[in-house]
Amino acid sequence: MQTADLIHAVGRALFGETYQREFSRAIGVNRRTLSRWTTGAAEPRPGVWADLLRLVEDRQRELAQLIEAIDERVENAR
Repeated sequence: MQTADLIHAVGRALFGETYQREFSRAIGVNRRTLSRWTTGAAEPRPGVWADLLRLVEDRQRELAQLIEAIDERVENAR
């Protein structure tokens, strides 16, 4: 996967279709920088990848907790 595609996919997965403002704020860059990454005009600095990994892992943990809570409700409803 190309960098631009990966950045775009992460942004959409974490913040939805209009992710630019929230995503750029979450990783501490301005929207123009994020835009350059998603168009392939620039590459993120190496530390950004660690930041993105943390964001995705945090979301994964949140979703796992929600899945567990919903699964409990499903089991109790049977």
